[in-house]
Amino acid sequence: MKIHPAGHRILVKLKEADKEEISKGGILLSTGVDQDRRQRATQDALVVELGPNAYKAFDEGNPWCNVGDWVKISKYTGEDYTDELTKEVFRILNDEDVLAVIKGE
Repeated sequence: MKIHPAGHRILVKLKEADKEEISKGGILLSTGVDQDRRQRATQDALVVELGPNAYKAFDEGNPWCNVGDWVKISKYTGEDYTDELTKEVFRILNDEDVLAVIKGE
């Protein structure tokens, strides 16, 4: 991978979106139609790398997420990056933009 987070930023890999289905009549159906608005505005991501200063300004420098953790982030935070070789989508965001750590995923 060519990109690494700088400073207090973290690099996450976005979870693949739910696959959409098409009805017999040709209508596009989303698997998340019944989700409420707030849930649709967030997404899950896998923490790939922490920047050298990530979480140093918070809680005595103890990170609340680590590499390998699944986290919940805002859908509209950070900057997307697509790896040219693998076509995987990553996002660089501020350490404080992690909304929650997902356990048991």
